[in-house]
Amino acid sequence: MVESINEDNYIEVSLYLDKAKKIALLYKLKEVYKFQKLDSKLIDISNSYFEKHGHKFETEPIDLQKAVVDLKDGKNPSIIKFLEFTHTFDRESKLFKPIYNKIMTEPKATFDHINHIGIPEDEYFYPSRLTNLGMYFDIYTKYLFVCFKDEDLRDDIVSNYYNILSNLVKEDILSEEDLEEYLGICNVFSSLLTIDEEGNVKKSLTYGVSMLIVVYIEKFLRKYFTHLHTKETYINVSRYTLNMLMNEQEIQNVFGEHVSKVLEYQLTKKRATDIGLNLRNNLMHNIEIDFRSMNIGYPVRVFYCLILLLNVIATKYIKIDDK
Repeated sequence: MVESINEDNYIEVSLYLDKAKKIALLYKLKEVYKFQKLDSKLIDISNSYFEKHGHKFETEPIDLQKAVVDLKDGKNPSIIKFLEFTHTFDRESKLFKPIYNKIMTEPKATFDHINHIGIPEDEYFYPSRLTNLGMYFDIYTKYLFVCFKDEDLRDDIVSNYYNILSNLVKEDILSEEDLEEYLGICNVFSSLLTIDEEGNVKKSLTYGVSMLIVVYIEKFLRKYFTHLHTKETYINVSRYTLNMLMNEQEIQNVFGEHVSKVLEYQLTKKRATDIGLNLRNNLMHNIEIDFRSMNIGYPVRVFYCLILLLNVIATKYIKIDDK
């Protein structure tokens, strides 16, 4: 099977290998060493897969390039236009709701009653939900990547979220320095997107930008959490990890239980479990990330996490006419 892996069947084969590797690790089998030797080959094929399928990801199928054109031609204000990255409009309630609310409340499927040896799960993060969560994150991060490749659309995206962050400055949640930091990150990100040649410089920038975005997300949540407590007792928010912040009731009241848990899964591991992609710690502590594996997918994915948070905030500024 490994010998036949290529850029077209990469997803299916790599998922199988990942499960097999987890079982080997669980039982401390010597085959773990064989899986480790495959990492470099998988990295190369992963990069090829991303380059080949970055403009068209097919499930039904979905033509991402056409979706970008439709997005650019849309007549809605930017704050509503870019909500489609993370939200859908519920006509009954006349509210924009995160797409992940539906995914993370789906009942168990037959598939979930199978004993998935070596695959971390619990009563919330069970296999069918994680499969759908992974699929949607892959689709929308690829969609975001194609949008970023369009310079005009990229400028509109950066400007839209700058405006949302500016409102938080006016509300005394963030500072002017936080706005400048956001623009600085976006400028470096934009520069990265113009580098066509693969090499150590691009990989280093990719690694650096990914970490900067994750740090910004953590700072954003710390400041929001502090703001929620300014009328109460003093809280030393520096003692709060990102995982702790995502589990605070006040944060979940603002961003929603399901968005909070989805971001917890993407950026950390659920406390006292092995559930989660742990992107934050993997980047910060160089855990389970090979330098050779760094590609544009990392910063796009964590920027999408930031957009998910900011779009929740955006919905609070939108009033839908009943007419």
